[in-house]
Amino acid sequence: ESWSRLTHEFLSNALSYNFSQGFGNTFGFNVIQKGSRYCFYNGEINHDGIIDVTDYQFVDNNSFAFASGYKTTDLNGDQLTDISDLVIVEENVFNFVQRILP
Repeated sequence: ESWSRLTHEFLSNALSYNFSQGFGNTFGFNVIQKGSRYCFYNGEINHDGIIDVTDYQFVDNNSFAFASGYKTTDLNGDQLTDISDLVIVEENVFNFVQRILP
């Protein structure tokens, strides 16, 4: 979960905001740079606000079961929960990635 750093006014039914253009576009600078883009952290499976061992266990269990298809534990979007998804969540667990609210 990420929030925009600045407030914005809805002038119609829609609002477009590009978080990927800069480090300062998110509240609390809660993004990671990948190449020339800024990206949201991935791996917060149970929506408790922190990527921790509980999230890792969800990914690990689905990896062990060879879960395939559109799963919340498929963090890289390749339709399979496997070791590559475990690497993503493990890195974020060790970095204590958590939600930053305004």
